Amino acid sequence: MKKILVAMLLFAAFPAFAQYGSPVGKTDVQSILSAPDDARRVILQGTIVRNNGDESYLFTDGTGQVNLAIEDRLLWGQKLDKGTKIEIEGEMDEGWFSDKIYFSVERVQVIEKDSAAAVIPGSGG
Repeated sequence: MKKILVAMLLFAAFPAFAQYGSPVGKTDVQSILSAPDDARRVILQGTIVRNNGDESYLFTDGTGQVNLAIEDRLLWGQKLDKGTKIEIEGEMDEGWFSDKIYFSVERVQVIEKDSAAAVIPGSGG
């Protein structure tokens, strides 16, 4: 009887495990800001507008801007400067102590570094 109960519980929980972790697909900032869903993993492509410090970045894809939370360990020593083109995967999150919505990054891939943006004085990068 215990084996049947355990099997039933595992079977019932399996779809939830299968659904978590698989991104819906590529989308844009405007879409995720208009209907934030912290259970929906998505992929975005765009550029870094600025480094806000403390693992926080401002990101745009041309349809809107969103703050990113990227843990340093995901960057493998790479710097994300203003103009760096990236592809990110993650989900929208709401701050614990504020109503601020941000995108929690779980995977980041640098597509192209904008070397010109790194040398412009006063660029804030």
